[in-house]
Amino acid sequence: RLDDKKANVMLEVVTNENTKDDIFSIVTLGESDLKKLGKLVQEKNFSAILNAATILLQQQRETEADFHHKYEIGTYIEKLIREKLSKELQNRVSFGDNETETTNIQGGQDIVIFLDKNPVYFIEVKSRWNSQNSVSMSKLQLQRAVEENRRYALCTVDITRYPGKNDRYKLSTDEILPLTKFVTNIGDTIKPLIEDNLEAEKHQEKSIHLIEYRGIIPQDIIQRGNDFKSFIEILFTIITEKT
Repeated sequence: RLDDKKANVMLEVVTNENTKDDIFSIVTLGESDLKKLGKLVQEKNFSAILNAATILLQQQRETEADFHHKYEIGTYIEKLIREKLSKELQNRVSFGDNETETTNIQGGQDIVIFLDKNPVYFIEVKSRWNSQNSVSMSKLQLQRAVEENRRYALCTVDITRYPGKNDRYKLSTDEILPLTKFVTNIGDTIKPLIEDNLEAEKHQEKSIHLIEYRGIIPQDIIQRGNDFKSFIEILFTIITEKT
C-alpha cells in the first residue's frame, strides 16, 4: 500500500503551489550539482550550512550593489559639477577612485576630485541595508576623514528608506539620490575618538598600536547631512575657491 501511495505523495509535493517552483528548481539541476546537494542534505548540520550560504549570498548581492551605488553617485557628481564649471575649469578638474587612481593616495575614500592633478576633495560612499544597523567606517577611512576634515564627506545611501517595489539591489540613479546624505563635517565629529591614536602612530613607530578598528556612525548624524543638491553647491564652492 505504501509503495502504491509513493507516486501520489510525490505528485502532491511537486504540484503544491507553495513549493512547486522550488522543487522544480532542484530537479532541473545538473547531475553533478544534484549529487552535491544530495550529499549536503544528508549532513547533520545541513540547516546551518544552508543558513551560512544564504548569508554569504546576501553579502555578495550587497557588495555588488555597493559598487553600483558608488559608480552611479560618482558619475552623477562629476556630471553636475562639470555642468557648473567653466570650460577652462573643466579641463583642470578630474575625478578618480581607489581602483584607477595613479597617485600615492591609498584607500580611505571611494571618490577623489582633483584640480590640476592635486586632490581637493574626498568622498567615501556607504550603503545601509539593515534598519537595525548603521554604517561603519574602517580605521583608514576614519583617519582620512580626520586628516582631511575640511575636504572629506561621508556619503550614505540608506536603502532601508526606499519606498518602491523595484529590485533594491538594482536601483536607478533617480531612485538612489533621494536616499543619499552627505556628512561634510564627519572628520570633526570623530576626531576626539581617534586623535590620540593618530598622534601615537605619528611619533612612536615601534610602540604598541591598533591594527584595525571600526567606527559606527549614528543615524542621527547621517540624517543631519546634506542632500544631493546642497552637497553639489558646497563642492562647487570648494573647487572654485581653489582656483
